Amino acid sequence: MNNPIAIIDCAINDPAFDPFNKCVEYFKQPFTYHRPPLYGVEDLKDLDDPLAYIILGSNSSVNDQLPWQVDLMEFLKEQCVKGYPVLGLCFGHQLMARGFGARIDRCNTSSEKNSYLGIRKIKMKEDFEEVLEEQELEYVVVHGEEIKELPDTIEIIAQSPEIQFEGIRHKDFPFVGFQGHPEATEKFVLQEIGNSPDLSNYQSAFQDGFFLISNFISYAKRTRQLSGLT
Repeated sequence: MNNPIAIIDCAINDPAFDPFNKCVEYFKQPFTYHRPPLYGVEDLKDLDDPLAYIILGSNSSVNDQLPWQVDLMEFLKEQCVKGYPVLGLCFGHQLMARGFGARIDRCNTSSEKNSYLGIRKIKMKEDFEEVLEEQELEYVVVHGEEIKELPDTIEIIAQSPEIQFEGIRHKDFPFVGFQGHPEATEKFVLQEIGNSPDLSNYQSAFQDGFFLISNFISYAKRTRQLSGLT
């Protein structure tokens, strides 16, 4: 299957070029790059039958309901309902969840933009391809908002002591979301976390993160075959 995966970079200021390049290098899979905060969703609409969509983070809030956010959410929800798999990461996780009826709010009352910075351990509550129930993983986190309420149509597939809705999956449509940044790279950590973190502490999180993305790609291929879109 040679259909590309659309990487959707929702960054306002600092584009996620390094995570995109790392995905291309690591997975040997066709990818396309899109940046709706600057260019809207027209290039996404022009894609000819992508394998799936992966939505990355943003330093904006899904509750801002900016025009590009609304357009992106509506387009991807429509695509997902048609059977195209969507993986939401951090902001993307929240954006799609909101599109399906979830409520998003601040993690806590802290005045800091990001309540969580660094690495977080999560535990799977359901199987996800080769990731098994009760399996523990870790990934990079950079966020100040989280899902507070989910509709009945979305189930929890991963949790952590800090975040109840760490990983989610729609019961009827091929949407999967994670609150962290499994796409994170060393450059991403230096850019987003700063203070010269010891990158040796992040190697396991990088490995587990790309393992999660790999599982989504397997999920997307299997889902597409079952849906009859391929």
